Amino acid sequence: MDYTALSKIVLFLAFGAASIAGMRRQWINDPPGFRKTLKLVAALLVFSLAGVALMIALVPEPPGNASGIATLALIGFILSWIFLSSLWLARHAPRYNALPRWVDHRFGPVESTLIAVCAASVLTLLLL
Repeated sequence: MDYTALSKIVLFLAFGAASIAGMRRQWINDPPGFRKTLKLVAALLVFSLAGVALMIALVPEPPGNASGIATLALIGFILSWIFLSSLWLARHAPRYNALPRWVDHRFGPVESTLIAVCAASVLTLLLL
């Protein structure tokens, strides 16, 4: 039996169960914010699936022959894609406290660096 996969499922379910109290509290205190959050989570899921599809399309054929450069480019792409989506979600989700200035600043150094890493990773994978 593969306990690694089972432990990941249990961990995912535990995080989901732990967030129920916060979701219920938001539903009671801020119903429009709760609906907006659900829409943003759905948009984040679509954005994440697009990143996974793009990454799968960029995997060299056959996958077992990937060089170290290709592996690093794939890791750089998916990590920067995840951080970009997190930054986007932090900006648009309903919030009750102010965000740090570097998070709320569009196309600042953080976002520009993440976009550059994504673009460099894709170019590296296309040129290999």
